[in-house]
Amino acid sequence: MTRISRVFSLAALSLFTVFASYAQKAEAIKIKDETYYGVRSIPGYTITGTYKYEGKGEPIVQLNPDGTGLFQRHGVPADKIKWWIMSDANGVVKTNKGETGQQHTLITELTEDIYQTISGGRQVKAWSAGDFDMKMVTIRYDKGKIYILGEREKDAN
Repeated sequence: MTRISRVFSLAALSLFTVFASYAQKAEAIKIKDETYYGVRSIPGYTITGTYKYEGKGEPIVQLNPDGTGLFQRHGVPADKIKWWIMSDANGVVKTNKGETGQQHTLITELTEDIYQTISGGRQVKAWSAGDFDMKMVTIRYDKGKIYILGEREKDAN
């Protein structure tokens, strides 16, 4: 093996090690006719925990380590969810990086039906268990915060 090929092989192995260390076991998520992939963490950050509206209170988002949680819309009780951070099929988190931070996609699935009261006090099903949604997660380096939907926040670590 020539010196150049040894250097190239070593560099390729190092690069593979770096990328492999960020890969996690991806879970396939079928939404309508599309397959997405998701994992439960973003390397280097603690994303589990409670995200409070403007850092103060309700509505909240709660992400538990086991992939369950709560998502609360304004003015109503929190809904039970399952959650993932979008990744590729190999478990590498999809990331858009900028100067002040990075963005990711949070995939949520309702685990119970949601009913709303309409005129006359009648209850109608608004969303069904198994419905999915995607929400933006932003990590701001300069503020040391993680935001969901730009308004629910918690400390980055």
